[in-house]
Amino acid sequence: MGDKLKGRNAVVTGAGRGIGRAIAIGLAEEGANVVVCDIGGAVDGSGGDKTPADQVVDECKKMGVKAMAQFADAEAAIKACVDNFGRIDILCNIAGIDKPKMIWNMTEQEWDQVVGVHMKGTFNFMRCAAPFMREQKFGRIINTTSEAWLGGVTHLNYGAAKGGIVTLTWGGAQELGPAGITVNAICPRAKTRMTDDPKVREMVVKRVEKGLMDASVLKRMDKEMVDPSAFAKIAAFLAS
Repeated sequence: MGDKLKGRNAVVTGAGRGIGRAIAIGLAEEGANVVVCDIGGAVDGSGGDKTPADQVVDECKKMGVKAMAQFADAEAAIKACVDNFGRIDILCNIAGIDKPKMIWNMTEQEWDQVVGVHMKGTFNFMRCAAPFMREQKFGRIINTTSEAWLGGVTHLNYGAAKGGIVTLTWGGAQELGPAGITVNAICPRAKTRMTDDPKVREMVVKRVEKGLMDASVLKRMDKEMVDPSAFAKIAAFLAS
């Protein structure tokens, strides 16, 4: 266990699985207390299961830090961190869902759900954390974007939301920087249940066969996705 973040307190969204889980544990390994936020839904946002978040809490506690699960909204999660740990120093916005459709098949609800979780969710957590961080003149905010923000075939809802997070991060850094708060974004190419889903690969294969997507997308999926733990060290550095 390191001590780069000893005495710091973090809120990590989407921390029950994948990149969020890796980052929550990575911050705990460096000494941070962690609020693990995750409703335990499926990739498409349906359902719920408290088990993944509770398991991550147990893993964090093994590092000798304080940890707790949070299943409510942004305001409640930030408040839980402040009330239980004394303050909030680090916010990692990792939570996300995906509902990939071509634009002519995508419903307004599917658009709203994906943009709501990714972009509005990131905004809400930043909005609720900012007053505390400004008052203490210290904060580290780490958002998650994706190469999808550059555009491409399928899941335009996801790509548009990630593009919004890029802008939100850039503007947030300028607004909050004078108060001693850094705002950064990571762009992971990670092997998660979202990228490793056989249905997702099948969809991509069909798009490639129809000439709608370049075959290089399959190469990235098969050979260039790395374990989520690789991004834990990046997040810990940005949080230090």
